[in-house]
Amino acid sequence: MRTVDDYARIRYAFHTEHKKIREIAREQHCSRRTVRQAVEEAQPPGYRLSQARPVPALDPWKTRIDALLAESATMPRKQGFTRLRQLQDGRLPGSQREKPR
Repeated sequence: MRTVDDYARIRYAFHTEHKKIREIAREQHCSRRTVRQAVEEAQPPGYRLSQARPVPALDPWKTRIDALLAESATMPRKQGFTRLRQLQDGRLPGSQREKPR
């Protein structure tokens, strides 16, 4: 994975030293495509997950949590549920109290 410094060196070599893409790729030990991307973009690309991480412990509760958060979004700001408040009320898994009746 290329670092921010690598992208800076590539951009410097291209814009300031007027080197060709092929020459920069050879010196930096990377592909010409990587050099082109570094020259075109102002910042290196950020990290992105290709797939969402599995959360098997949370899956049975996901629909309930989403419903509570949707309900909370329609409430006035001070009355909405925070995660801590939901845990205290027993509305989320791992809470110490029983669910209110």
